[in-house]
Amino acid sequence: MIISDLVYEALQSLENVYQSTYLKDLDVTYVVFNETAEYAAFDSDGMVEGIGHDLELHILGKDEVSVHAYKDAIKEKLGAVRFDWLGNVNEFIQEIEYFHIQLNFYYLEEEEEL
Repeated sequence: MIISDLVYEALQSLENVYQSTYLKDLDVTYVVFNETAEYAAFDSDGMVEGIGHDLELHILGKDEVSVHAYKDAIKEKLGAVRFDWLGNVNEFIQEIEYFHIQLNFYYLEEEEEL
């Protein structure tokens, strides 16, 4: 399974979603995502349960309201396809005058999916 395909499919209704690209000077709210880790996931008996995927998304924009609207939509849409939300960090990047939210998710690709 290619995790980026699953993310693109889940977020297809949102505009400006990119993989591993930072477009600093856009005047629109946009999302950049990448998979940060892929590893064997074990069950409580020490058997491989599947493959774990860690995903990091960054929402950037000049409009705080739209950035938070994207955050809520992403949590809902990725949750609907079995991504577990692990938390987020909010900040305002003064140097480029952008609001930034980093969201972290986990996805378990279960053995029957492999």
